[in-house]
Amino acid sequence: MGSKKNSLLSVSFILLAACLWGTAGVFVRSLEGILSEMQIVLWRALLSCVIIGVITHIKDIRLIKIKIKDLPWFAASGIVSIVLFNFSYYKTMSLTSLSVSAVLLYTAPFFVVFISVFAFKEKLTLQKLFACVCAFIGCCMVSGLFGSGQKISAEALFFGLLTGFGYAMYTVFGEILLKKGYSSLTITFYTFLCASIGCIPFVNAFETVSAAFSSLNLLLTVFGMALVNTVFPYILYTNGLKGVEPSMAPIMATVEPVVATLIGTFLFKEPLDTVGFLGILLVLSAVVILNIKNNNTVSVKAFAKINLGLGILGKRENGYHDIDTVMQSVGIYDKLTIKKQKEISVNCDKCDIPQEENIAFKAAKLFFGETGIQGGAKISIKKGIPECAGLGGGSADAAAVLVALNKIYKAELTNERLILLAERLGADVPFFIEGGTQRAQGIGEILTACEPLENCYILLVKHGKKSSTKEMYGKLDSGEYDVPNTPDLVSALKEKDYSRICDNVGNSFEKVSDQSGLKAELEALGADAAVLSGSGPTVFALFEDEQKAQAAYKIAVTKYNECYLTVPKQTALKIE
Repeated sequence: MGSKKNSLLSVSFILLAACLWGTAGVFVRSLEGILSEMQIVLWRALLSCVIIGVITHIKDIRLIKIKIKDLPWFAASGIVSIVLFNFSYYKTMSLTSLSVSAVLLYTAPFFVVFISVFAFKEKLTLQKLFACVCAFIGCCMVSGLFGSGQKISAEALFFGLLTGFGYAMYTVFGEILLKKGYSSLTITFYTFLCASIGCIPFVNAFETVSAAFSSLNLLLTVFGMALVNTVFPYILYTNGLKGVEPSMAPIMATVEPVVATLIGTFLFKEPLDTVGFLGILLVLSAVVILNIKNNNTVSVKAFAKINLGLGILGKRENGYHDIDTVMQSVGIYDKLTIKKQKEISVNCDKCDIPQEENIAFKAAKLFFGETGIQGGAKISIKKGIPECAGLGGGSADAAAVLVALNKIYKAELTNERLILLAERLGADVPFFIEGGTQRAQGIGEILTACEPLENCYILLVKHGKKSSTKEMYGKLDSGEYDVPNTPDLVSALKEKDYSRICDNVGNSFEKVSDQSGLKAELEALGADAAVLSGSGPTVFALFEDEQKAQAAYKIAVTKYNECYLTVPKQTALKIE
């Protein structure tokens, strides 16, 4: 449910960003003959950097912080996707017509589609390729290229394709930096800071400043271009990348020339012929094609969890225990494919229990029983989360089934209703409906979102045989144990104070666990903190430094069979 909403919001962000980019002509027309192309690029980048910097300072100054080792990615984003893109675009326009330049710009979706296959392991589907072709032909028609008889030189073709490549790379760099845990504000701020620095060799700084300040109207135009045509769309577009595949974003952004054409038609009285109108329809069709889904089948990635802090507060009369825990989604996952059919069936590649005992089967049965829907589901599970590890693999699968069936059968259950159903399947299943970083109280059903854990690496090591959770609780009930300070942990997350986070992680089950030796080993390998997850036997270790994390993983994997190096995730489920 939440994934569906996020996807629709992301699509809206990207389309709105493209519409705002399409207003460029309004500003460029006002600046023609006063500022050169590269002077416009410098002012756009510099003012955008200042505006985003102010916004970031107001929202959370800590977002300015980045890791030095990631600076090359920000520099590449600024130099390649802003400076190189704009330089190549203006060079192409000097070598050929505006229509040909615009068409070559929109070779970008092809670059992203193919780069995403290798960089992000995306599937190359006929649907994406068909949408690319529709968008490209539509751009040709909108730009008036068809029937014009225009010829293009090899030099113009080279710089035109370089334009498309530069434009495409913002999507690629943006996705990489999002995966590293940076916010859209951080990414856009440093992209335009690096772009501003990259523009300086190509312009006369004194002339650029003097020209912009020659009149108030001109200064307001430059500022408006930075805000409306740069800051807002880049922030929206980068946010949109969180909820769609990278290869889909630039195809949807091809509505930009459509908007530019409509602005030219209605504002500047430029003619729009039948071919151009059909081109607009073809571009919009490409966006629709990308968003057509097979409603009978849903694929879901169900991410594991760790317990940053797990305090056992006491036992209730009904046998359940009150807990106070902070759960965190992490990047290893089970892959589920749920397909509509008459009966319920479950096939799991690593499960050796009868399907009726599988929690995924129980989740499907509960869904149909509670909704009154007559139906079934073929549930295929490819395990990536180790079993019986204290990482919530079964619970994640159960939540994935509830969310997927809600989508397939259009039951329109709210997340609140899904959480109530999840509670009946297990104490930690409710967490997996939304996931991310959440404090869970009661028996696990009272959930409160926390500030996300970011910019760190998590090493998971499963070692030893798991004792049943019931047995572990029994051991606690018969003796004394420590209770981590969950309020302090929540406070540290809110303040993004990594050292305090490490100081406040803990687990009451460690008192009756035999994993103290493993914890000590991981700490000796340079971990900032090492803690038992759930009732074990997996121990997770936190690292702020990626190189230390990689080094510890390489050593741990030689000794233990089940080791995973991963990062925090801000969702428990990803519908594909």
